Amino acid sequence: MAHACDVFEELINSGFTEIGDDLHERGKLLKDVKLESHKEHVEVFRAVLLELGEIIYRKERMIEELDKKIQQAHVQQELLAETFNPNARKFGEMKKSLLASRDELEEDVEELKKRAEVALTRFRPTEIALNEAGVSFIHPVTEQEHHTTAMRAKMIEFKAMVAGHNKGSSALMDGIEQLQGELAAARTEIDSANADTTGMVSRAIPMIRASNKVRLGADN
Repeated sequence: MAHACDVFEELINSGFTEIGDDLHERGKLLKDVKLESHKEHVEVFRAVLLELGEIIYRKERMIEELDKKIQQAHVQQELLAETFNPNARKFGEMKKSLLASRDELEEDVEELKKRAEVALTRFRPTEIALNEAGVSFIHPVTEQEHHTTAMRAKMIEFKAMVAGHNKGSSALMDGIEQLQGELAAARTEIDSANADTTGMVSRAIPMIRASNKVRLGADN
């Protein structure tokens, strides 16, 4: 009788051990899946922020160009008004139209910045989780700022070339070329640091499938 009880107890303990091991493996797998989803979130957030940042940059440059045109229209309007030239009204209407376009662009920029702020707020839990897990990555905000600086450098180079500056024969162009070299080196460092959080969308699929199998097995 005592022997039977020992065997029964051993079976129970063995069963609990197997259940415990199984739960441990399931928990580890689900934890890994969660970490991979955070890595995937970095990749998606990075793409969203870079896209928003580029659109904001271009719209802000458009606002700057509109400001110049508004100023020119205002000056023309004032000069013509002083001589009672009827064309003064034409420049007044032009300035009014330009101001309306500027207001629309400013609204667009503010809306895009709000969207970026919302995305940043949603990203913070992922940022914390990845830092706690020791995952190396460059914060997407820092990367977006680098991208904007690179676009500004290209714009400065374009304007310098239009103004007659040539590579190798202008101190300004030499400075721009040096800046672009530094930006390219920084880009390489960013890509290297982001290696663990790049291509996660495709890499996460097998783990997600494994997680689904675990979940379905638990439901059964």
